[in-house]
Amino acid sequence: MDSTKASCWVDNKLRAHEEQWKEDDCTFCQCVDGEPHCTAMACKQSCQYPVKIPGECCPFCEEPSYETVSPLLCPPLENCSLSANDCPYGFQQDTNGCLLCQCLGNDSCPDLGKYCSLQCPMGHKTDDFGCEVCECSIPVPKCRPLTCTKTCPYGFVRNKHGCEMCRCIRCPPFTCDKHCSDGYRQNRKGCSVCTCKESGRVPSTTASAPTPSHCLTANGRRYEEGDGWHDGCRDCYCHSGREMCVLISCPAP
Repeated sequence: MDSTKASCWVDNKLRAHEEQWKEDDCTFCQCVDGEPHCTAMACKQSCQYPVKIPGECCPFCEEPSYETVSPLLCPPLENCSLSANDCPYGFQQDTNGCLLCQCLGNDSCPDLGKYCSLQCPMGHKTDDFGCEVCECSIPVPKCRPLTCTKTCPYGFVRNKHGCEMCRCIRCPPFTCDKHCSDGYRQNRKGCSVCTCKESGRVPSTTASAPTPSHCLTANGRRYEEGDGWHDGCRDCYCHSGREMCVLISCPAP
């Protein structure tokens, strides 16, 4: 016992430093450097007619149903990277009422289900206050480097994650200055061409300028609209009577 520490004067009685005593059946005290510190025990009732036993804090039941509950001492919130600025609505608590390293949400956020019909498998985006908004979170695709020996003049097909696969896009980009209410025709490869599908309506008496339906190359070969070919150096296709070519490679002379 440390004689340099102050004693406690309690109920006309001197208590030495670190001395312990009972105030009553449920209250335990200790002298700490001149200050009495007392802790009260609590009982959890679970029977209808408990029996009080002298000297015992909790009453007795025929079926053991009373248990002593010590005062709750929560550990400090350590090793938590969140601060009060990160959690403007406070921290979450566990079943014992102790703080967890998790922020409380804003109970004043509007109910997203009442005005947003978007189905977002990756969740919704949140605003500066942590409330969900009617906009889906789009994860950044993590694609592996493409290793492919194919030469694709129109680019590669992408999968559902937005990553390129070793498959060529079959058709060139479709551009057309015509508006076709019944859709566009397709060539033998299944690609749309800038020619309207025929409909059962009476044709207009106003004649429009005819659109070339074939291409003639410099060596006199004829290709139909939408056809593609390779001339040894280039990949080409016929579009509105014009050769559209992409330089691939040429053999060394």
